[in-house]
Amino acid sequence: MRKITLANKQTFEVSRCGAADGFLWIAFPGGDIDVIRAALTPKNTQSIVHEWDGNDIVVFGGYTYLSDIARTAGGVQAVLERR
Repeated sequence: MRKITLANKQTFEVSRCGAADGFLWIAFPGGDIDVIRAALTPKNTQSIVHEWDGNDIVVFGGYTYLSDIARTAGGVQAVLERR
């Protein structure tokens, strides 16, 4: 299981989380888009810890601007940007 932990210690199950070209892409398998949008505030996204496979961890910092969030066939996808 993959999960992210926000700076406020709130956790979410994710199916994908990765960064490229100043953007952080996060896919949530299901979930309420309004709850996810409310959680992805600049204060909460200063630090995002992505964990998978038991002991693989990547920490993403500085992705504090929510540039896009949308419902998808698989759940919710959010894009955070460094600003």
